Amino acid sequence: MIRFITGFSGFGGSTVALIEHCKLLSESGYEVFLYGADPWPARYFSNFRYLSELEYDSDDVLVFHFWELTHRPRCRLCLLYLHEQGLYDLSSRRTSGFDGFLFVSESQKSFHSKEGLVVPNPMDRLVDLSSHSPPRSNIAGVVGTIQPRKRQHVSISKALDDGAYKVRVFGNHVEPYFSEFIAPLLSDPRVEYMGYFPPEMRMEMYNSFDVLYNFSEDESACLVTGECEILGKPVVKSEFLSDYKIATSSDVLKAWEEVLFGSSDQSH
Repeated sequence: MIRFITGFSGFGGSTVALIEHCKLLSESGYEVFLYGADPWPARYFSNFRYLSELEYDSDDVLVFHFWELTHRPRCRLCLLYLHEQGLYDLSSRRTSGFDGFLFVSESQKSFHSKEGLVVPNPMDRLVDLSSHSPPRSNIAGVVGTIQPRKRQHVSISKALDDGAYKVRVFGNHVEPYFSEFIAPLLSDPRVEYMGYFPPEMRMEMYNSFDVLYNFSEDESACLVTGECEILGKPVVKSEFLSDYKIATSSDVLKAWEEVLFGSSDQSH
């Protein structure tokens, strides 16, 4: 059995990615559970459980995310899955209890300067190219939880400087960043705060703008930029955002088989 345990299960790119990993492995014949404190994933993955319900056997594979561990639990394999870069810098975390690390891209692995395997995010089902119909009105989009490290105020300003007809801003927000840096920009009638769009409204969101602006200073294999690449939507981004290969579900499953069995040609 594979058990994913996350210290952050609220809405965000890491949680969406974890759900997609769980769904892919489950559909491929593995018994998979996802544990967290926030029940948001339960809407999208039926085998979600609260952290308080976590139990495991000695032959289970435990995959932790956003978690520090100094003593290894009794299990077959104990791994730390990393979706983050600076937000979860391994150099300042207690990780002696893990057998190894899983990264989402080569650039992220290089950032952390640790040995480990790269397991890309499954992205086959996140967006639907056949239903992509952007407005073609020079409308810019800024997407992601609105917080200091993602620097949405820079993205908005860059889009306005480039002459965008409108700038539509999507995502939950944290304070005081939103009040101090984003709210003043909303006085410009060209800037619209659209709020939170759940995953099932992803294509409605992407169909409301023509080009993505992302000037985050701390991202690894950002789902939003990857989704726009799949859709063929232009992206204007910061030098901090590294390109990464968009993996198919088959690619991701092969990577997981290497993690679980040591090679990608062993059956389960």
